[in-house]
Amino acid sequence: MQKMPITLVMVLKDESKTVRKAIQSVSSIIDHVICGIDDKTSDDTEKEVINACSEFNIPCEISSFKFKNDFSSLRNSFIEKAPTDWVFILDGHDFLDPSCVQYFHDLQYHPVIDKNEILDFNIVDKTANPGAEICFQQPRLFKKTVKYFEAVHNVIMQIDKRIAIPQIIIYHDQPTDRIIARKKQRKVMNVTGLKKEAEKGDVRSMYYLGNTYYEMGKYNLAEKWYKKYIGLSDFDSERYVARIHLSFIYDSQKKSDEQYKTLISCFEDNVQLNEHLILLGDLMVNQGKHDKAKSYYSMATNVRMPTRFTLLSKDAYTWLPWYKLALSAVATNDHETVRECINKGKQLAPERSEFFVLEENINKKYKDFQNKKNGTIYVIASLPGFIKPFMHYLLKEYYVILDTKFNPVNADSADLIWCEWADHNAIAVSNYNGKAKKILRLHAYEAFSDFMNVINFDAFDDIIFVADHIQEYFNEHVSTRGNQHVIYNGVNLEKFQIAEGKKDNNKIAYAGYITNKKGAALLMAAAFELSREGYEFHVAGEFQEKDVEQFFKRTKPSNMILYPWQQDLNEFYKDKTYIINTSPREGCPVAVLEGMAAGLKPLIYNWVGADKIGPYWWLSFYSLKLLIEDLQRSKPEEFRKVVKLRYNEIDQFNSMYNLITKLMEVSNGKVENIAS
Repeated sequence: MQKMPITLVMVLKDESKTVRKAIQSVSSIIDHVICGIDDKTSDDTEKEVINACSEFNIPCEISSFKFKNDFSSLRNSFIEKAPTDWVFILDGHDFLDPSCVQYFHDLQYHPVIDKNEILDFNIVDKTANPGAEICFQQPRLFKKTVKYFEAVHNVIMQIDKRIAIPQIIIYHDQPTDRIIARKKQRKVMNVTGLKKEAEKGDVRSMYYLGNTYYEMGKYNLAEKWYKKYIGLSDFDSERYVARIHLSFIYDSQKKSDEQYKTLISCFEDNVQLNEHLILLGDLMVNQGKHDKAKSYYSMATNVRMPTRFTLLSKDAYTWLPWYKLALSAVATNDHETVRECINKGKQLAPERSEFFVLEENINKKYKDFQNKKNGTIYVIASLPGFIKPFMHYLLKEYYVILDTKFNPVNADSADLIWCEWADHNAIAVSNYNGKAKKILRLHAYEAFSDFMNVINFDAFDDIIFVADHIQEYFNEHVSTRGNQHVIYNGVNLEKFQIAEGKKDNNKIAYAGYITNKKGAALLMAAAFELSREGYEFHVAGEFQEKDVEQFFKRTKPSNMILYPWQQDLNEFYKDKTYIINTSPREGCPVAVLEGMAAGLKPLIYNWVGADKIGPYWWLSFYSLKLLIEDLQRSKPEEFRKVVKLRYNEIDQFNSMYNLITKLMEVSNGKVENIAS
């Protein structure tokens, strides 16, 4: 396929300091330059353009223009002169990120070009907020038949012909003197032109007029036009930005109630953005409500940067919510969260000093606190989900440090090292020589893996298994070494109840990750098989493999309903009768046990150890049908009772707590040994 030729179109005034860099950044991509230069230009812009095009061997046409307060008509007139079908727009102070040049070059051969007339790129504005990167999206590559509209804020309106290409980044970096000059030039023109259109009822002019007044610091006028715009527009992204600006206005005016209402109303806009969550957290901090602040910051850590947006702060999607969450965690003495945030922040933004300074201050702050506790436990968990329930209890007695990766510095200060998962961290802990006692907690995932061949199990003072069959397999195939205990994964019975008046129906629930290792194909096959029997499969969770996701969405039978990840499983289970597990390998299956606690009847595939949970396992679709028929005679209370007697979270914690207490006493020299 032949490379698509592109013309660079530039409209310039007083850009001699930066225009060479702009042209150089795209010199390997463009085939022609069309350049318009304002007749009031007072520097060597034209000379710099000529020299740059000559240096990089690019044909160039330059002409002057007299500006008549209409940006769109001006740009359109130069676009029409392009000798190619496609044009690329750069200002004199823009430049393409060097790392994106190859991607841009590949794009010239890509079918996406043929299907879309307008491509939006990410523009990173380095001057809008020094020290932070503000990002917005603009159409910069499009067919020359596309036109700009609106005299003041030139825009391209054809939304249905556009596609965002966030992999390509253009930096918007003006010299300070140019920023001042352009703002001065535009203020009067913007207000005059936009106000005229806004008062006629033009909705977009209301938005831009609000922005102009906001930039000028005329907050009462900005508020007026933002409110009008929000009431009339259905453009969610711009409504969102307007609300964010309104919140800053109310903050400056000390109107906290109005600010809160405005930020909460951001949820009405159909956009997944972080700015309002962080601002809500900040507002709660100002009111001394740190627990509420933590909830908003925590929500923000889970939002990914969108591919489509109007304006956003890149920091809000990387390190900033973690830093804010850490500060609120400090205020509430939530040491576990502080450590987690510091570790995450250092990974996301190693160039920033905030997390390193915070870590230093935290180490000093907690030194006295640590000495007042009964000892220090260092927990390393690459996936901390299973260990989290124990943290609540341990923090009452002990100083706890939680890491996702082993750090010998933290280990040196610990009395006990708890390694959750027999993985790469367990290898590091087994090779660490220090004073601390060591516990390894082993799940089904690792028991059947190659990790069993490379971990020095003799280095651990105790090994905890999550299920009897995992211990049996370990002793038969790996080692019969010293102290061992079985402590199951526990279920918080307060979170799960049997729905009042619960009656049997044909609804089968599945909750958790939908992935190959959890038997995704078998789940699909079971749904097909039981569709003839009239059973519905209600599947809630997240896909871990893209191919599995596509397979399910294209192939699933009509009796399978897919749901997103559920925050309240007890509510999800209310009207279901069965909980199914299709995994070929499990240790202590929390999803099944939680379903049983809510009165659901378990349908467990015959993995090794399934018979230890109860007579609820199946091997074939025929036996699955027989199991369902057999369970129809059982009552929901029977299954909750199994969980209460054997898998109650309180009982599992007490077993763990007793073991830890003995190990800590040995570590502190209070007793000589531990009875296994």
